[in-house]
Amino acid sequence: MGKNNILFSSMVFLLFFFVFIHNYYYLVEEIPINIKIGEQFTVDLDPSKGIYFPEIPQGMVVSTAINISNNADYSKNFKLKVEEVSFVSLSDNNFIIKSGENKEVKVLVNSSYEVGVYEGKLLVYSNYFSIL
Repeated sequence: MGKNNILFSSMVFLLFFFVFIHNYYYLVEEIPINIKIGEQFTVDLDPSKGIYFPEIPQGMVVSTAINISNNADYSKNFKLKVEEVSFVSLSDNNFIIKSGENKEVKVLVNSSYEVGVYEGKLLVYSNYFSIL
């Protein structure tokens, strides 16, 4: 009876590890998004401001790019999520980056919304464990 309990406990632990812990993602970075939809086109390429368009004409589609790097000693899965600005989309939002490599992700802004100032954020998540 003791061996069966140990075997069962081991199986439960492994199931818990692979289902819950192995798939746990944590927030790596929060990048601000600031967009003004107006009359003219103005660009500011200062990366410290995040994804920033001082002004873009209504109805225009513009894009920029961000680089996601993996400085870990193993491959990692990354998930990206845009919040609070529904007219901003990404070229890719779920991908694996090998150790020491990076990936460029395009950020597309469809300014068909009303004239105004919009703020949101791009959330970058990653997992703790290596991808097998």
